[in-house]
Amino acid sequence: MIREISCQQLLDKQLRFIESWFATPAPDKFVIFEIGTHDQFTERHIPRAIHLPPLPRSVEEVYQLLQDPVPEAVLYGQDHHDLLPLQWARLLESAGFSDVFIMIGGKEAWAREGLTLQTGWVAADHFGRTLPEPERRAA
Repeated sequence: MIREISCQQLLDKQLRFIESWFATPAPDKFVIFEIGTHDQFTERHIPRAIHLPPLPRSVEEVYQLLQDPVPEAVLYGQDHHDLLPLQWARLLESAGFSDVFIMIGGKEAWAREGLTLQTGWVAADHFGRTLPEPERRAA
């Protein structure tokens, strides 16, 4: 099911995840995906986010990413006009994610709320795999 989530709801979800990390049973697992270009992601992104390109280059890329779907995924784009998160949400839902959320207003709304953004490349995803930084294409 694809639903909307606010910045505050995502922040609350992150805090509950951190608080429950040492609890038994294990915390509810969810992942956060930023949809956009490599440069947009490295410039600034929501903590714990994983970069996804604007659109998958192939079906194999989607399947490789989704070998281990978790129950929940939160997607966001650059601003409230960005439709790419909805396209990815449909792909994730069809690949086995039971709950897919799209953050209202995207990264722009998160920044407007004064919430923390990270910079740089994240070297590992939340599936436990180490990811190399993608090569940039010559302009």
